[in-house]
Amino acid sequence: KMLNDPRGLLKGLFGYDKDNIKESIIKKTQKYIAHPDFLPHIIAKKSVAATSLCMWVRAMDKYHHVAKNVEPKRQKLAAAKVELAETQASLAETQAKLEAVMGSIAALEAHFAEQLARKEELARQVADTESRLDRAHRLMDGLGGERVRWGESIETLQKAEDNLVGDVIFAAGAIAYQGAFTAAFRHDLNKAWETKLGELGIKHSTYDTGLNVCRVLGGSI
Repeated sequence: KMLNDPRGLLKGLFGYDKDNIKESIIKKTQKYIAHPDFLPHIIAKKSVAATSLCMWVRAMDKYHHVAKNVEPKRQKLAAAKVELAETQASLAETQAKLEAVMGSIAALEAHFAEQLARKEELARQVADTESRLDRAHRLMDGLGGERVRWGESIETLQKAEDNLVGDVIFAAGAIAYQGAFTAAFRHDLNKAWETKLGELGIKHSTYDTGLNVCRVLGGSI
């Protein structure tokens, strides 16, 4: 029957599902595979068509046994690829976290450098103030009669130095925020700031005795 429909036979052979051959079929073909006369060059002496079928059967049998050995390796390879993808994803996540940490460290280092520069500038200002005080002391010693007046001036300077941080904070706030307000509102705001500086324990000049932007920024301390 099969040989009477050569096209159907060829179509069946070419479309055969070689990856899912049942073991029962393989067992049935083994008696033919093991037969000493079931070889292409022997069968070719009797039938060319049967030779092709012999070659096909032997090829399917060989493919089945090879695929049977290769399939576990394919599964291991697929599992290894999945594990590799998971590892790479974990690595990418770790690298992203590391970059975030490095960015934070860089920001902290920049902030530290800024604060260090500010500290050095304040130290320079303190040294300059101390130098001025020293010169004032020496000048008072030389002037004699001016000692009392100079003493009062030094006391004023010392008080101004003690109040410097609070006065500068006040002046900076006034420059930054009070420009658009009325004089009455600025007056109330200044009194509120003065109260807040006192609550925070920050020394400052009093508003009633001249705490204002012009005095803080225009004085020659």
